[in-house]
Amino acid sequence: MRLTLMVVLVGGALGTTSGMVESGNSGAENVATITCHSSWLTSKIGRTGAETGTTYTTLEIVNHSGRACTLSGIPTAQPGFITYGMPSFEPVGPPAGAVSYAGRGKTVVIRAGKVASVEFAISTAANYPRHACAPRTISNVDVTFHVGRMAVKLGYPLPSQAVCTKLDSTSIYGIVLGTHFP
Repeated sequence: MRLTLMVVLVGGALGTTSGMVESGNSGAENVATITCHSSWLTSKIGRTGAETGTTYTTLEIVNHSGRACTLSGIPTAQPGFITYGMPSFEPVGPPAGAVSYAGRGKTVVIRAGKVASVEFAISTAANYPRHACAPRTISNVDVTFHVGRMAVKLGYPLPSQAVCTKLDSTSIYGIVLGTHFP
């Protein structure tokens, strides 16, 4: 019993997971794999569309490593900008609000060369009174999955647009396999 407990603790510290997960090939399957690392993933902008005063952008997560790995949940997303010539990210406004609905945020296995995605939404800053919004232009969003003590972080360049700095005008949706658009 004590040996088994130590194995579970070591597995948890290394970011391994097991159980039923969505794999994208044949639905749910029982797998044991490791949590994705930032260095194994490539960020890519997918489809963008607008509806009722909100712009939606699919943020793709491509596994370019040689092995399958897992991610789950709704990541945090911080809009901001990167000043060219300077390596630092400048946050703008509050972090995006988390949006959960059916089928999003479950643990997914991203096989080598395959894609998962999250959706990032920006409500048009002009929809809010200027004094309540205090709009500011962004050109990037940092997305972070929190897995225990580990953070899987990806940056996405966006077309310049305004977000509110005094209230939440952005949203992030949970991860799904493929490039699903809301």
